[in-house]
Amino acid sequence: MVIVTDPTVATQLTNAENLPRHSIVQNVMGELVGRHSVFWSQGSEWKHLRSTLTPGFSTTYLLGRVPRMLHHMLIYEDVMVDLAKSGKSFQSLGLLISMTIDVIGDLMLDIRLAAQSESEFDPIVREFRAAMKYTWQGLNFWEKYVNLPGLRWHSRKLDNLLAAEISKRYESRVFDVPEVEAGIDLFLKKYDQEKAAKTKDGLEKSFLKACVDK
Repeated sequence: MVIVTDPTVATQLTNAENLPRHSIVQNVMGELVGRHSVFWSQGSEWKHLRSTLTPGFSTTYLLGRVPRMLHHMLIYEDVMVDLAKSGKSFQSLGLLISMTIDVIGDLMLDIRLAAQSESEFDPIVREFRAAMKYTWQGLNFWEKYVNLPGLRWHSRKLDNLLAAEISKRYESRVFDVPEVEAGIDLFLKKYDQEKAAKTKDGLEKSFLKACVDK
């Protein structure tokens, strides 16, 4: 394993050269994230996905979302302080993942997932956590195939929930406003502009699948 800490080198490896991704990455996360993710796509597919995602990661867009990110980070801080005061040992990884889920849900879908809450979190959080329990986490191939049915079941339910949220935003046309509220609105706006003929069927299944897989 090689860990790259230099931003210039990291950019060259991930963006400029688009070097081939090792198949093990897809084997580990493919069922959960999707088979057409920007993380392991190649060639023209990667370039198309990358160009679609770029606006959502621009400096201007992200700086405008700092207050939203800070809101969830402050919740995380409160949770950590309360746990520290309790004097009990705890694992911080799960707490960090919950905070990350809240930030991504807010920035990308404009929804409050409440992953940092113990009792009122969104069904999307429930299915994501359930799928993660079945994700292959090592080199035990037997474990991978034993867990595969459960992983596929919860991943499919997660995909359906995400697709429903994306379709809802497209049908409501909230992405038409000048100042979009969610990262997905940037993708929907581009899709709507590029689509030559509007249909009554809503989003094309291929585009919706690509959004969920990203």
